[in-house]
Amino acid sequence: MGIVLFEDRLGISSGYETIWHSLLNSNGLAGQEVIRRSTHRTFGKRMQLLITKGNRKSPGFNPDHGVQAALNEWVKTQLRQLRPDGCICMDPAILFMMNPDWDQATLDNLRGGVYRILDIPFIVSLPISAWHTQKKEKDIARMNEGFTDKDEWEEEHGGDETDGDITSVWIEPIVVPYGRFVLNRDLQKFKRILERGRNEK
Repeated sequence: MGIVLFEDRLGISSGYETIWHSLLNSNGLAGQEVIRRSTHRTFGKRMQLLITKGNRKSPGFNPDHGVQAALNEWVKTQLRQLRPDGCICMDPAILFMMNPDWDQATLDNLRGGVYRILDIPFIVSLPISAWHTQKKEKDIARMNEGFTDKDEWEEEHGGDETDGDITSVWIEPIVVPYGRFVLNRDLQKFKRILERGRNEK
């Protein structure tokens, strides 16, 4: 029981712990056990999770069938083992499970949507970095192997977005106007979903 949080590459880093707990508390979720899971920590050293293509500014999930099969099985295994009341998804790498259309399956497009996987409700939310209105250098570094400059990162990677068995794309933290409001609204909605589910049992 409890909540599973599927984090983005940044995750709830130490700099965001206080904000995260404040968000849970202010939205009546402080008593919930939150189990954090990360595709990046699990697969990021051996699998290309995100790709870039076309004119889209932010990377999206990898449409490779092998990658999707591995991620799909991993997510469902977590759900079978943990049996949470609900899940929060901040991870663009698994958005194909909510919408298989690469061009449409962005955190921005799917945010606030409620989906079901193995009959467990998933709400898609923006990552915790959306709390801020400007990108933090330390967040950029955490998401890009310590680099804060994209040109330097590309030079290190030989102009390619792969490096041996460490596969990656340059990614920056998500910041949006009214991010605090958005995150609060998402958690308020999530709490209502949990309450509705418990009342139906």
